[in-house]
Amino acid sequence: MKSNTSISNLRTSYKRALSDYLLRGDETALHKAYELGREALNCETDLLCLVNMHGDATRELLGRKWAKARPLLLAANQFLVESLAPFEMM
Repeated sequence: MKSNTSISNLRTSYKRALSDYLLRGDETALHKAYELGREALNCETDLLCLVNMHGDATRELLGRKWAKARPLLLAANQFLVESLAPFEMM
């Protein structure tokens, strides 16, 4: 069963790992994404929660640049969430 603490820790780890990957782009940082996916499964985090976690981390990492990119990123995130909805229904 997922707890608020485990989800909060996962969000923090996800943002840190995404930042590392965007800065370095190496295999180690990319492997962390795989590990976080497994951790999300262990916490019983659903797929759409993970997608939203990614969107939140992306917005935070963009900082001030978020204002310019906001409409496009929100629309792209909504599109992704909709395309994944059938997976959640299964």
